[in-house]
Formats: sequence, structure tokens, C-alpha cells
Amino acid sequence: MEQENNLRFLFTIYENQRWWMGLDFSAALLPSERPSWSTQSQQPVAPPNLFTLPEDSVVYLHDQQGRRVKRTANWRWEEPEWTVVVRREDGVLSRVERPLPSTKEETTSTGLLMKKMKEMNSNNSSTTASSGKGDNNDGEAVDDGEDEGEDEDLVTDPDGWIYGDNKWEKKSSKGGMGKYTRYRRWTRIAMVVEHVDVVVDGETGIERARSDMVSKPEESRGATTSEGMSPLRQRLKSALAKGSGGG
Repeated sequence: MEQENNLRFLFTIYENQRWWMGLDFSAALLPSERPSWSTQSQQPVAPPNLFTLPEDSVVYLHDQQGRRVKRTANWRWEEPEWTVVVRREDGVLSRVERPLPSTKEETTSTGLLMKKMKEMNSNNSSTTASSGKGDNNDGEAVDDGEDEGEDEDLVTDPDGWIYGDNKWEKKSSKGGMGKYTRYRRWTRIAMVVEHVDVVVDGETGIERARSDMVSKPEESRGATTSEGMSPLRQRLKSALAKGSGGG
């Protein structure tokens, strides 16, 4: 083995919920808005308990000396659990452990919501639904609101939730009157280790078992780099972009 490079990534998954009368906050969202689990850019992603790291990969290249080298990238979690981002009013930011939501509970909530909506449609079949203030949560188009880039500066509640109005705007750390939406960020740090070996002459290119990566991560501030990291960065960027559908 000639060289080893390490690079850390911070994976962030957004948990999104909407308030429904009789159900409280639920993962059942309107068809026109963000998915219940998403990336920062609101692209759908697997929930934390189903999220998997990118597949290990192998690529053969020629180095600056013209030698054929084998670069093997292996992913592993550096942290044992997912954590929620919490920001206090004094500005202190922390990542705290919270129980992971059950996908079974999400399915149950969605089923109950559909049942209630059918009952409402049945009871009001002769009337036209009108949109107004208060507890209305009908199927009108919903704007996804402000730029999520502001999230880093927003105060959360003790469980990491940020509350918004019906259009995911007017964000606050407190729920209550006029707050029909909320979201929080789940994070976990992973490390990719690249082993570089000089091998016999042959073809060059990428060798990978599968390419069903589930999310494009952002590099954490604690990433370690070296002069030989450039090929790894380029390959990871290409592979992750392909695996996440460009999202």
C-alpha cells in the first residue's frame, strides 16, 4: 500500500411535518409540497433508519509518473447514531440524540389522514370547500418558502424543530397559533478512506458494484485533506451526483 487518504462528510436529512386537526403534527404532507424526508434542496431521501452510505468503489488511473494505480474508496460511519441539530437562544449550536421516528408510525398517520379526508368529503359532498384562515389544510398549492440556507442561524426548540406557517414561512422555535408546519435536521458524520496502490498495467476506469447512493452529502468542517486528495474529491463528486440523480 502506497498511500491512504481520509475525508469526512456530514450527511444532513430534513424531517418535515404538517399539523392536521385531530392528528397533531404528522409526516402526511400535501402532494404539492416538500416530501416528509428530504435533502436541504427538498429532494426526496430515505429516512435515517433506512439511509445507507454510498457503495464502496474502485477506480484505476495513471499517476503523474505514468504508473497504473488502484484507488479503493471505503465508506463507514464515524458516529454511531444520528443526531438532531439544536440551537439555543444564546446562539449555542449542538447536535443531540433523539429517538428516531418509526416508519410504521408515518404510515399509520398517513392512513388516518386519508380516512379523515374521505369522511370530510363524504359529509360535504354537496358543498364547495373554501380556503380560509385558521385550521384549513386543504390541497391547495403550497409555496415551500424561504431559502433553507438561513437554517444555521435559526433558533430551534429543545427537540430541534423549527415551526412555520401554512407556507413554511415566518419561522420560529415555538409552535402554537398559526404554526402548521415544522422541520428539523438529522445529521451524522461518515468517513471515506481511500487506499492507493500501484498495480500492473491494464485498463483504466471506474469499477463499482452498484450506484444507488441515496443522498449527496456536504463536506464537514473537520475534513482532512492532502495533495493527493484531488482525484478522490473529483471521483466522489461525480459518483455522488450520479447516485442522487443530480439533486
